[in-house]
Amino acid sequence: MMRILIVEDKYQDYESARRVLEKEFGGVTVDRLATELQFRQWLRDEAVPLPDLIILDNGLPWTEPSRAMEPEPEEVAKAGRLDAGLRCYELLRAHPGRSHIPVIILTILSIERPAGAEYLHKVHRQTLGKVARDLLGRSAVGGSR
Repeated sequence: MMRILIVEDKYQDYESARRVLEKEFGGVTVDRLATELQFRQWLRDEAVPLPDLIILDNGLPWTEPSRAMEPEPEEVAKAGRLDAGLRCYELLRAHPGRSHIPVIILTILSIERPAGAEYLHKVHRQTLGKVARDLLGRSAVGGSR
């Protein structure tokens, strides 16, 4: 069964992407992380099943506000939330057991696409299923999976 991880803080954007992916890939499991901290914790958790694809928003908060909230590292505080998805992407690519997972950066920001990732502006979200299918097809053919 296919598994896709969406890293998106806005629930409506997550739901919209999930619906597109479920239409494109019947029976897919779509999981969600909403913050940069959750992504970093997921990256360290060797017990979680690996997704076949990760979809990253670029503008993510460090964490959800709470009394027990973990403070953000200095590099995150300096860089800000608008590059959180790119930081997550770089952390993923540096991880020996997860660097092979294909990534689509789905954002409202106009950013330079990092090497090895697909970029899709949120206004074109309806094409997410096709972009995901094409990327997964290339990943399987290229042997990077």
